[in-house]
Amino acid sequence: MIEEFLASRPFVVAHRCGGGHWPEFSERGVRGSIGLGVRALEVSVYTAATGEWVCSHDRSTVRVTGVDLDIPTTPWVELQQLRTRPDHTSDPGQDATPLLLLTDLIESCPDQVLFLDHKETSGGRDDADPQAVDRERRLLDFLDEVPGLAERVVWKVFAPAEASRRRAAERGLPSWGIHYSATLDQRIGTADRFDLLGLEWDAPELAWRAITDLGRPVIGHIVAGREQGDVALSRGAAGLMASTPADFADLLPQSMT
Repeated sequence: MIEEFLASRPFVVAHRCGGGHWPEFSERGVRGSIGLGVRALEVSVYTAATGEWVCSHDRSTVRVTGVDLDIPTTPWVELQQLRTRPDHTSDPGQDATPLLLLTDLIESCPDQVLFLDHKETSGGRDDADPQAVDRERRLLDFLDEVPGLAERVVWKVFAPAEASRRRAAERGLPSWGIHYSATLDQRIGTADRFDLLGLEWDAPELAWRAITDLGRPVIGHIVAGREQGDVALSRGAAGLMASTPADFADLLPQSMT
């Protein structure tokens, strides 16, 4: 599934499940993105105190809900009462939506590739925390236990997170290594450890040339609008991490609605 998806150039991944159109990491965003024809979703998770994987970019819920709860120390029974607001979407008048569990998201998108980000370890800063690494192990175990799930997961990490990339690779998962032009000179020597690479859409052309020369597919991130996406594509991006996937409808397969 992943190879077929990557072969459809240029490919589009819905960042935060289309968080520029719908409340980020929401059932509405998952269904809306799929309806557009999106074949890949970007998903970040934290583990709730009671063990559930909550789809969230932030450890705290305050930015998206207005209520400041720390996900790893809060039980799901309390988190599920919150609602993600649409303030920063293209339709701020739409209703707020409940937080979404990874398990529910998976049921809603049985045919999509998932770019999965275990936030506690993907940045490379918290690998020394044995509890965070154990929570990562539980997530990797879960991917192995669900038939067919690991075959459609790309492990998302930032360039410094070599330990997390390695642990995922030991499970057979391909990795997406996110790079930034400001530190690319320091990271370019190890970039080929990743199966896919990432670079900010507006990075200088020299940075784009350096990373595309490695021969790995490079994803331009994070694009909000067609103009930004066209810049990344013109500089050699094989795909786009797009917060507004509707802006790239002509690049998507036939709508599934």
